[in-house]
Amino acid sequence: MQPQQITAPPALAGPYKATVTVEWARVTAAVSGNVVFAGQGRPARTGVPEDPYLATPSGKIVLITRGSCDANSKADRAARAGARAVLLGLVSSGDPISFSRGGGTQFVPTLDTGAAAVQLAGNEVDGHIMLRDQGRTLAVPWHILPRKSSAVQARGGRSLTAPIHLFNAGAAGTTAQVFALTGTSPRVPNAELPAPGSNLTFTDLRAVGARLVEPGIVQFGVSTFGQRSNTLYSPSDIVDIDTNRDGVPDFAVRNEELDGHAASGCRR
Repeated sequence: MQPQQITAPPALAGPYKATVTVEWARVTAAVSGNVVFAGQGRPARTGVPEDPYLATPSGKIVLITRGSCDANSKADRAARAGARAVLLGLVSSGDPISFSRGGGTQFVPTLDTGAAAVQLAGNEVDGHIMLRDQGRTLAVPWHILPRKSSAVQARGGRSLTAPIHLFNAGAAGTTAQVFALTGTSPRVPNAELPAPGSNLTFTDLRAVGARLVEPGIVQFGVSTFGQRSNTLYSPSDIVDIDTNRDGVPDFAVRNEELDGHAASGCRR
């Protein structure tokens, strides 16, 4: 592991050892400079514009959240924007892991770093819960690391000709894509869901849609009841395509990892 050293502000100063190098953009010498938090920093993809940077990368060490896009593309984009180095911060707890190269040609020294680096970029609220009994005191620490999120909601559209209005009730900006609705499914009653401790997962399908991005490229949208932490596993979504309408699927489209099973968490 390659430790990163923070010198200011004093409240955050010290070594942060939870870092891992990547083979495709190794740190071969010490790099110092001001760190700026640039957000997710995802480059443009087919039908999806790039994420705007929250800070200018030029001449800075850029902290970017790991997210779902492959790390190579994020680091390549930051390097082309003039970054001196890149910190890829995890958004979930756990030790950082290195990622294999899946693309990109222009890189600067890059480190994968733990979630603390991203969490410290925002506000932290913490304290202790004090439990006292018969002269004994137990202090239980707690902390909250809030972050901004979007909350897109739709209104209208109660008929085929009625307009639909989208509005964002959250605190962070976001984008939205419109899909043609192809089917819906009612919510499964709680009594039919796997019981706690059963070690079973269940995805309650809500709606499916499709849209033509450009000739030859079709995207599918899947909505479920309840939140899902990862759409790659437990279980992944599979869309069967019947091109000749004979009732037999000719193709199956599903999510999978860019570098192989359980390799990186990057979606293909």
